[in-house]
Amino acid sequence: MAALSAASNARMANSRGGTNSGPFIGGIPPGMQHGVSHDPHMSGSGTHAMPGPHSSSFLDTNMSAPNSAAPRPNLQIQQRYQGFLVGLANIMAKRNTPLPPQITGVPTPQYDHHTSAFKSIELSPEVGHFRLGGRDIDVFKLWGTIASSGGGRMCNWQNLASQFGLPEELPLPHGTTGNTSSVRALQACYDLMLGPFEELYKRNIAEQQKKAQLSSKQPMVQPPGTPNRPAANSISAALPSQMPRGPGMHPGPSSSTSNTPFPPGSTPLSASHNQSSENVLEDMQGFKRKHESEDADQKRVRQKTEPRDENSMLAGKTSDAAPTKRLQPVRRKIEYVPLAREVDTYGGRDLKVIESEMTPIVGRDPSLKEMNEWGSIETDALIMSIRSRISTELSYALTTLAILSTMKGQQPGSGFPINQCGDLFEDLLDLIEELAFEEVEDKFEINTSRIEIPTQRQLVNAIVDEESTLFGLQRRQGDADPGFGLRQRPGNTILMVLTIIRNLALVPDNNKFIVDQYRLVDLLLRLCIVSTKDNKLAPFAPALSLSDLITVRKDTLTILGCMAGTITFSNPSSPSLGTMKTATRILQLVASYLIDPAEAISPSSYMQLMGSPNHAPPALADLALDVFTRLGQSDTNRQVFSKTIPPATIMVLVTSLVRRLPVLDVDFQLIGRETWLSYMEKVVMSIYSVAFLAPPTLKTKIKTDRSLGMKGVYLRMIQKFLIHHSPEVRSWYILTARRAVETLKVLDDGEDSFDTSKAVAPTMAFGMGWGDANDADVEQGTGLLAGHRGLAWELLMQRDVLNDDVLFNELESLTRVECPS
Repeated sequence: MAALSAASNARMANSRGGTNSGPFIGGIPPGMQHGVSHDPHMSGSGTHAMPGPHSSSFLDTNMSAPNSAAPRPNLQIQQRYQGFLVGLANIMAKRNTPLPPQITGVPTPQYDHHTSAFKSIELSPEVGHFRLGGRDIDVFKLWGTIASSGGGRMCNWQNLASQFGLPEELPLPHGTTGNTSSVRALQACYDLMLGPFEELYKRNIAEQQKKAQLSSKQPMVQPPGTPNRPAANSISAALPSQMPRGPGMHPGPSSSTSNTPFPPGSTPLSASHNQSSENVLEDMQGFKRKHESEDADQKRVRQKTEPRDENSMLAGKTSDAAPTKRLQPVRRKIEYVPLAREVDTYGGRDLKVIESEMTPIVGRDPSLKEMNEWGSIETDALIMSIRSRISTELSYALTTLAILSTMKGQQPGSGFPINQCGDLFEDLLDLIEELAFEEVEDKFEINTSRIEIPTQRQLVNAIVDEESTLFGLQRRQGDADPGFGLRQRPGNTILMVLTIIRNLALVPDNNKFIVDQYRLVDLLLRLCIVSTKDNKLAPFAPALSLSDLITVRKDTLTILGCMAGTITFSNPSSPSLGTMKTATRILQLVASYLIDPAEAISPSSYMQLMGSPNHAPPALADLALDVFTRLGQSDTNRQVFSKTIPPATIMVLVTSLVRRLPVLDVDFQLIGRETWLSYMEKVVMSIYSVAFLAPPTLKTKIKTDRSLGMKGVYLRMIQKFLIHHSPEVRSWYILTARRAVETLKVLDDGEDSFDTSKAVAPTMAFGMGWGDANDADVEQGTGLLAGHRGLAWELLMQRDVLNDDVLFNELESLTRVECPS
């Protein structure tokens, strides 16, 4: 429909004068209309003719009528060129075969290079071209040359290949041996890209001829003649006797088969029969005043210098003799379309050119070298390059290390052996400390009331607010100093070094070496500190911006995830200030991804928030839970956390973790997936670690807090895991159910988990069983699940519970009831 509409506009433009855009999408260009037959016998057969080789050039820039003002040639050619590419892209996109954006310059979202039919065509870096035989082929020039030759079937492909400078033979693509004809290759490319376009072009010409024949058979109402402008019927009546016939023309009625050749850029008078009577009447009445004024001007200027034309004299006599009829006024709607220049730039930048440059060209980008092609690399040379602090040397050293850090060894779990380059690793840490902190002193104070933890969501919102300010281009923290010249921004260098360390930490063979680097953990945690400046969040390191800070925190969390299982705090009974500082900052980093109220939601709520039923758990929260569960698995680290974290912070962490547990049936269906089951195991393990290190008063508060409802949530979860699943699937959830029961048991005891004043082993009496009835092992009070004894007994009768003595004893203890003595 776009091609038909453009063809109709082109026909109207030819009849009225002005620029004609018809040739691009199926219209007949000026100077080529005499090459199209209007014979009804030829049109009725369903055939049509392309422009002949002797017609006007298809690429001719003279596309306007003689009376219209001709635009500048360069601008007109550029507009025609751009219009052709846009029309070609739209037509091919509607056929569900979009052309590559590198050819048309029009971005097409549905284009996929891997499944496209044009993936075999070699693309050119210049828009509107493709490569064949090492030469750039202009698509617009190819189409114009073939169209002016009569179409693809009538074209001399041998001469056409020589015009584009193609050799006789071309090598076969995709590395196959042998050659192929350049004529055949050029014809194949034309049929693939422009064949459908030519077919639509011919179809539009046939429709125009058919409409012209139908309009010529209908009676036309002619307006009366005027002294300055004769009537249209008088002109057509005078044409047969006044205008000579050219060679090869057949006599016939001038209203239907006028084949008189006209000069390029003019419109034949017989073309008026291609319009309906309403269009003709509209044109004549619409331009009446303009022609009268022009005729009057010509009379005043040329009255004494130019003789009267014989045709005009004859037409004037005929118009005087013809009877005039008074026409009824025609109501028309006049719409004024303002002229506007299309601006393709935004803020002075041409986005289309930038996108075309950034779009990777298939087959052009050099492939990354393999490790064997790098040769031998001296680590001492890399060390010297880093210590020099020269921009080019530093860039070379970090780029080389970044590639080496991704190297995989022959054995599984092996890679670049950083343990053999201890000095190199120390120099990387020195580089981070020098660029990030300069002379900023590290200060740490123990907070016994509550630790301030800026969340990940707050940092992202701060970045959005900062970029949305009215004067967003002002200099901020972390921006490059203009006085440094052509040097990398310090924040970029820090991010590159962290990427290298992260890649090295992912290699299992390097874990032991990296864990022994105590300076690394302290330096990474200092980079993750969030401070407050002018009541706004800002990085503690002056060289980092807020965007850099988010990336640094993610990389630090990944590095801690690789080494958390081997980190052990020293002297847990009375930890040093450095140990407490490290424990506090690790908790601040981990909790920033967990305690935000908008993100601490159940699995089904998270699915609704993401808008996808198959979405995986939140990646950053899952990684933070993994770090905390592995780091808090040992009692030594738990004891350090208990002496460092205030009770108020522990309560916030417990509340956010309980909010992530499953409640609805939809939540338990999602847990059936492996990723969500792993996520839920980490949540339950984290709650157990926090409940274990909580003081007795906080345990009692957690157990009795009705707004939290932890007992009801845990009981429903244990019931779902141990009863409602089939025996084959129940083994998947037994670990989570056991840890949930242990958490309820820790809260039910309400004691200090690190109090060692009680005896570890019970006393024995005469070597036969336990001591007397007054031993301390006899539990007092009512159990946490005493109000649900029916459900508790049903849980105790399950086969998995009966086979596990520890799980059975803890469930039985939770269902005890204190009897009055």
